[in-house]
Amino acid sequence: MGTPLTSVSNLHHVNVKHTCSICDIKKLLLKTSDIDKQSSEITNAIKCRGPFLPGDRVYKSGEPLNAIYAVTSGSVKTETITYEGYIQTTGFHLRGEIFGIEALGETHHVYDAYAIERTWLCELSISSLNSLCQQHPKTLNDLFKLIGRHARTHLNLINVRGRTADQRILDFLGDLSERLLERQQTACDELTLPMIKEDIANYLGLTPETVSRSLRRLDEAGHIHYKGKTFRLAAAHSK
Repeated sequence: MGTPLTSVSNLHHVNVKHTCSICDIKKLLLKTSDIDKQSSEITNAIKCRGPFLPGDRVYKSGEPLNAIYAVTSGSVKTETITYEGYIQTTGFHLRGEIFGIEALGETHHVYDAYAIERTWLCELSISSLNSLCQQHPKTLNDLFKLIGRHARTHLNLINVRGRTADQRILDFLGDLSERLLERQQTACDELTLPMIKEDIANYLGLTPETVSRSLRRLDEAGHIHYKGKTFRLAAAHSK
């Protein structure tokens, strides 16, 4: 993959109070019975990192697992190398969403992570996470829920191979629409794809040409309204 090999450890981090109200890391840490006491812990534990430019690497498979991350702005994709030597996109992470948790329980990252667009991240060190989980058992329970959600998403990626191209695209856009609408805190239902068609195709096990044809068919059939990188689901397919 012809992208800059910039890792998070080499990027400047800004030691400022984190204010993103939709960040999964902040929501994870605030779910305790003593929020006031924990607010100073959160301020000290969360670091803001960036900016990452498109193609900048956040971390590489095999690097030590030192932190988990949430997207403050922008978006991130994760990738792995298959046994056959192919690059497989394993997920897309949008504003507010946590990534890096797939490696929890390991000592090293299992995926590569790259910025899709200009991106800022929140970072929570593993040592801080461990300390907070020991002090607040509710944090650990919610972390398990996030790991379970990630596992279900991965299972959906495996099961997608049995669906038609149109079904894969429609399911993908439905999930993306739900996540984008939840995060942008607006009633607008016309959304912008942060990723390119090649990444969608890789993720869904299709070719870019098939993705283009499928989007065109779905648009002509009235299932979606698609133009450029913006899309809107028809009412019957909205979640």
